[in-house]
Amino acid sequence: MRPLNNGDQRDAAPVDCSGAFTQAARIALPQEPSTAGIDSVLSVSPEWTQGFFDDESDGERCFRWMGERAEGSLPPSARTRYLELHVFSVFKDRSQVLEVRTGPHRHAVELPLGSAPVSICLPADGLAVALRCTKTVPVDFLDGSDRRFLTVRISVVGTQRSP
Repeated sequence: MRPLNNGDQRDAAPVDCSGAFTQAARIALPQEPSTAGIDSVLSVSPEWTQGFFDDESDGERCFRWMGERAEGSLPPSARTRYLELHVFSVFKDRSQVLEVRTGPHRHAVELPLGSAPVSICLPADGLAVALRCTKTVPVDFLDGSDRRFLTVRISVVGTQRSP
């Protein structure tokens, strides 16, 4: 098996990742009809309080590895929102599951191999979001010096329009 590139880019041109992660996992919500068309959205980033490692780059995009769990807080809203993630998984058999919890509401997403967009509807009353990933990346996928317990990479995505 070929080791994953975990952002150690000695030979690649540097990628500016400053502020990238605030765009990596966003909340999309419809704007008020009086200020925008029906397909417009306003993005609000959760404030992630734990569970993610520092910014890294694969030479093309910025990302952060997530540990087994991550938590964040959301601003209050009177409307339904959508958690948007671009997730990279190393498992071929869809055996890695990303679980999302906000209050009593729970969602589970089976992750495909490679990068995939994930958009999860969150209720308006959810003020906190918790992520949990069911499997860690096997050590033989990582370079020999990386001993972190990693699950998925989260990278920048665009905003999805609300239905």
